[in-house]
Amino acid sequence: HSSAGASAGLLSAYFASNGIMEQCTTEVFTVNDVMGKSYFMIINSLAAVFLVFAVDTVLAPETAAHLATNAYSRAIKVITEVVSDLLKPTVLEIRPHTGELAIRMRKAGLLGRQAEAEPRLWRNPWRGLLFGDAMISATNMRVTLSGMEHSSVEGGRLGGGKADKMRAFTKLQSFAQVRKVVVEMLEHVEDLLDSALSQETGEVMHALGNPQLRRDFNGEFAAAVKGFVAEVNRMPEISQERGAVNSLELDMAGQVSMILCCTWALVAEASQLQRCLLERAH
Repeated sequence: HSSAGASAGLLSAYFASNGIMEQCTTEVFTVNDVMGKSYFMIINSLAAVFLVFAVDTVLAPETAAHLATNAYSRAIKVITEVVSDLLKPTVLEIRPHTGELAIRMRKAGLLGRQAEAEPRLWRNPWRGLLFGDAMISATNMRVTLSGMEHSSVEGGRLGGGKADKMRAFTKLQSFAQVRKVVVEMLEHVEDLLDSALSQETGEVMHALGNPQLRRDFNGEFAAAVKGFVAEVNRMPEISQERGAVNSLELDMAGQVSMILCCTWALVAEASQLQRCLLERAH
C-alpha cells in the first residue's frame, strides 16, 4: 500500500537476483527432469510471492488515504457537535475546542501528504486538491468556532459557563430552525467529503448522487434567520438594554448579532466547500 511496505516487490527482487547471480553449471536438464533445482526455485519463488500477497490482503492496514479521510471526518464531526451544543439551550458548560481541533487537523494534514506519496495502483488518484480545499475550510471553521465559544460564555471568558442571555434567545422556537439548518449543513458537507475522498474506483464521483445536493441550505438559513430576528426583537430584554449597557459583550443584541454572524460564516464556508467539491468532480 505504500513505498515503505512493498514486501512482495522486495521478495520478488531477492529471488530474481538470486537466480541471476547463480554461477553457471555444466549440468544438463531435460524436459522430463521435473525434480531439478530450477524447478524447485521457481515453485518456491511463486509460492513465497503468493503467500506475501495473501497475508498483505488479509492483514493489510488502512491506506494513508483512508486514514487522512477518517482524521478529517473526525475533525469536522467535532466542529458539528460543538456548534450543536453551543446553540442548544440545555447545554450549560462550554469548554474550548480550538486546541483539540488544531491537533486533529495537523494529523489530517500529515496523513494527506502521505496519501499524495502512496502508490494508488488500481485505485483512483488521491483527490489532493479537494483535500487541500477541505483543510482550508476546516481552518476557517475553527477560527469561527473560537469566536462562537468566547461569545457564548458569561463575560466572554471560557470557564464561566454559558451566558444567561445566550440561553434566553436560544430557547426561542424560531432559533431551533436556525440551529437545525446549520447542523444539517455541516453534516451534509461531512458526508459529501467522506464519500468523495474514500472512493477508490469508478470514474463518476459517488457523492454527486447525494440527494441533499438539491437542497438550498442558504435559502433555508436566510428564512430561518429572518424569522428568528423578528421574534428576538420582540423580547423585552432587547428594548430594555438599548443604551443601558456600556459594553457590547454585555449587550444582548450585540451577542445575538455575533452568534448569527458566526453561524452564517459556517454556512457560507460549508457552501463554498460544496462548490469546490462539485468543481473538482469534473
